[in-house]
Amino acid sequence: MFRVLRANISQTLSAIAADTGGVSAILAALALTAIAGFVGLGIDVSYWLTEQRNLQGVADQAAFSAAIAGSSDPATGETNARGIAAQFGYIDGQKSVRLAVNTPPAQGAYASASYSNIAWEVTISEVQPTFFTQIFMSAPTATVRAVAVSGISSICVLGLDSSSKDTVLASGSASVNLNCAIASNSTASQGFDISGSANLTASGAYVVSNTYYTGNATTVSIPQINTSQSATADPYASRSIPSYGGCDKTSYAPGASTTLSPNSGGIYVLCNGLTINAGVTVNLNPGTYIIDGGVLKITGGGGLIGSNVTLILTGGTNGQSCCATTNVSGGTVVQLTAPTTGALSGLAIFQDRNAPSGTGSTMTGGDTQLISGALYFPNTTLTYTGNSTASATGKCTQLIADKVQFSGNAKVGLQCGGVGVTGIGGSVTKMAE
Repeated sequence: MFRVLRANISQTLSAIAADTGGVSAILAALALTAIAGFVGLGIDVSYWLTEQRNLQGVADQAAFSAAIAGSSDPATGETNARGIAAQFGYIDGQKSVRLAVNTPPAQGAYASASYSNIAWEVTISEVQPTFFTQIFMSAPTATVRAVAVSGISSICVLGLDSSSKDTVLASGSASVNLNCAIASNSTASQGFDISGSANLTASGAYVVSNTYYTGNATTVSIPQINTSQSATADPYASRSIPSYGGCDKTSYAPGASTTLSPNSGGIYVLCNGLTINAGVTVNLNPGTYIIDGGVLKITGGGGLIGSNVTLILTGGTNGQSCCATTNVSGGTVVQLTAPTTGALSGLAIFQDRNAPSGTGSTMTGGDTQLISGALYFPNTTLTYTGNSTASATGKCTQLIADKVQFSGNAKVGLQCGGVGVTGIGGSVTKMAE
């Protein structure tokens, strides 16, 4: 009996020793574990890539929103960017999210102080979950970056007259350097006219006529003059002159430097013009200054300085004829910055549309004439000589008139972030990086 039992045990052990099925099972188990690991890695990586795309979309929207609002109000630009991100659940400091909003950007092509409030950078980072891969790797961090540039169209000079010659004119020995483009709405063959020994540099030109005139101009440096274009719309056509009361000053010509301050309604009324002679500087506190009839006259050596101000040239309310004009001579100091918000945002000087078309205004202060905002003379001729690219005051100037004429040296810049102007031909905000 024992011999039989021992034989059975021996046979059983031999059979177990000879059986290779367990090895296969172990190998299969190991293979399945590896396969499961690769599948899990694939799932996690797919999730991370999807989440990174989502993060990039949020960063793009946040930067774009900041650029739209931030050009006129930097605080609102950052608020908008963070608000957009929060709508999608990305709040700096919550969970593992890190979010930064920078203007100018901290890196890249727009990382320069000159792009402050113009170029907006949003970066978002978030630690990613590891559903299947946590046993063999640490959690990765997804980081995205987006840059949007707020803008305004490239046009800074607009002649509104639809039929006359010289709607935009550079003549004589004028040397005009425009860091921007020109638009002439005239259908006349010389609606855009560069004549005499004038030098004109601009980034482009848009002309309604199918031709233009360059005469014997010494240098015309414009990459492309586009003819047969649609008329460019008046960007300030909907703006209106506020109502106002009696005169605060009449025929005012201060004998010494002084400061003017609007009343509680934000308006100061100068009837029959304002004359600023040599040696006198008039400082304007923020507000709206109505010049009711007469002339804004500044002679060489005089000065007019104001931030967050609009000068309105009008007439008729206090017995004055319509409408006031300007006569600014060379050697003056004119430093004006338009309001960035409100009904007159972007307008530095606004002449009444009822001004007789035969009248004209001059702004020929030269290098010390620095104006940030629009010089808007919709029914008359504006003759301009000024330097609007030398400093923060004057970095953004628009010249919009029935006719715009250059007769001396002029420089015009169009870095308009935070200035509040309306783009000529529309504003352009774009993703840049």
